Amino acid sequence: MTKARSRLATAVAALTLVIALPACGNGDDSTPAAGSSSSSSSTKEPPMSSAGVDQMAASVVGMSEDDAVKAIKDAGFTSRVVERDGEKFAVTMDLQPDRINLTVTDDKVTKATVG
Repeated sequence: MTKARSRLATAVAALTLVIALPACGNGDDSTPAAGSSSSSSSTKEPPMSSAGVDQMAASVVGMSEDDAVKAIKDAGFTSRVVERDGEKFAVTMDLQPDRINLTVTDDKVTKATVG
């Protein structure tokens, strides 16, 4: 009876692992934080080099929030608003080299950083 229980416990543990692993996903948090916008697609080509994301971040400063988010998405990068009109949002501290963090004041991007 002990061997049967041991086998059952092993089977339950293996089944739990099989069920839990897909829930881990690929590290992409598909639920954006408050005030953020995120885009990703498996059908898009990979984003530009790190210099490309830096250039994209610099190019959106001065744009409206909507135009900046669209331009970033069209270039294959992700974005999130980290501050709007002086209100800072809680954000994760993970480094995403293809993500552009936006600071928005009066619907204009006033700062854009990579990460």
